[in-house]
Amino acid sequence: MKLFEYKTRDDWGKDYYISFLKGKKYTALQVSFSFCETAGYPYFQVQMGMGKLFGFFAYAWRFGIDVDLMGRTWGWDND
Repeated sequence: MKLFEYKTRDDWGKDYYISFLKGKKYTALQVSFSFCETAGYPYFQVQMGMGKLFGFFAYAWRFGIDVDLMGRTWGWDND
């Protein structure tokens, strides 16, 4: 189990991934910040189930944020 993990990725903008208390399959808290190259319409989504206790995603103009609470780990090792 890792207390803290951080990763960045360049893919049609810049993405920053942060996880706290990460195990092999589940993470207590995962956060992603995105700075996109193209602007878009505002968007907000709330999620429950599908491998997470709670999550939300928000996007406006060129900035996005994605938060998962008690969810399955994101596939960072596949990049």
